Amino acid sequence: MKKYLTACILAIVLCSCAKSIYSLRGNWMNKRYMVDRMTNGEKMIVYIGVIHINTPEYYQKIKKDIDSLRAVGYSIMYEGILTTDSPQTKERQELLDRKLRKVLGVHTTNYIDSTNQDMKSFNVKGFVNQTSENTGINRLTDHHADLSLEQLITLYEERKGPIILTKCDLETKLGEKYKCSKREKDNFNYLLLTLRNEYLTNTVLTHTNNKIAILYGNQHKYGLLHNLKQHDPKWKLLPIQ
Repeated sequence: MKKYLTACILAIVLCSCAKSIYSLRGNWMNKRYMVDRMTNGEKMIVYIGVIHINTPEYYQKIKKDIDSLRAVGYSIMYEGILTTDSPQTKERQELLDRKLRKVLGVHTTNYIDSTNQDMKSFNVKGFVNQTSENTGINRLTDHHADLSLEQLITLYEERKGPIILTKCDLETKLGEKYKCSKREKDNFNYLLLTLRNEYLTNTVLTHTNNKIAILYGNQHKYGLLHNLKQHDPKWKLLPIQ
């Protein structure tokens, strides 16, 4: 069985600002709904910058737009770092999870997860996790445009060197509060944003349909646009309608 790990940590975590989640709960997280368009004159991208925990009403808006875009011929692309819970790969999966935690500084699971001490601050009354069902994603027919955890860690170590786990990393159980080391922002961004933006860009460029709708964390939008411009300077962000 395959499962998807939501590893696009919000700007709250990028800034290491614990108090931010409390100030943003009632306004930015609940109200901000970003839909942008990018084009090079040939391909048109509709980019829905999703927030991974929010109200059910927020996801109803997304689902309505996804359904509408699909109905007029858009290919739907979505994020999600693919993992597995197959018994044969349990030890390997745990090693990858620990390496990911080492770089990110937190053990990433669903944001609302009572078993994960690193995610406790995301437990907001009235909010729910983003899912395929509440956003209208069909995993059988839509396009997964993200790396697997295996691919992500392998690429990172090929370019940055091995992720060395300390005794603390190995002895701190997954789900316990992580205190073994401080997050290095450059490594964090490289793993979580740069590598995945590259993959998303290549997926867009090689896709045969010129009408593409992307459901991805908003943190990836400008990285995608930058990468597209490297291939074709005609790519631009259109004014919001």
